[in-house]
Amino acid sequence: PIFLCEVIIGNSKIFYESNCNYNTNKDSKYDSATGRGENSFDYILLNNNTNNVYITTGSFIKNKYKYDKYSLNYDEFIIYNTSYAQIKYIVEYI
Repeated sequence: PIFLCEVIIGNSKIFYESNCNYNTNKDSKYDSATGRGENSFDYILLNNNTNNVYITTGSFIKNKYKYDKYSLNYDEFIIYNTSYAQIKYIVEYI
């Protein structure tokens, strides 16, 4: 099965290249890591005057962050605290 989750990214360390040696214990000021890929989700910004909430439209676009060399095809997110993720849907292939 595949789990589709609502996730809080928090303060995210941004990477434009793969970094397998990144040590989260030494850099505890971040809640997550974001790997920027060549392609990204298109999204809509909902501003409720308290927090900015981004909702994906479900389609991919070329990443708006201009970088010469991406090591990822798509954006990737890693959260360090599992309590920041809440399962919304479980997709099971039959």
